[in-house]
Amino acid sequence: MDEIIVDLPRPRPIALSESNDFAVYVDRIYGHFERMGVLHGIEIPKR
Repeated sequence: MDEIIVDLPRPRPIALSESNDFAVYVDRIYGHFERMGVLHGIEIPKR
């Protein structure tokens, strides 16, 4: 299992969810869940 260290500022404002840095983490985490078999047939939102 991979450990994903999220290097984003705290507290994390809601506007951070629209940043490219946040999107990179989202893609990585979704990909990890897909490889684990946790997500099936779920389309990853594109930023």
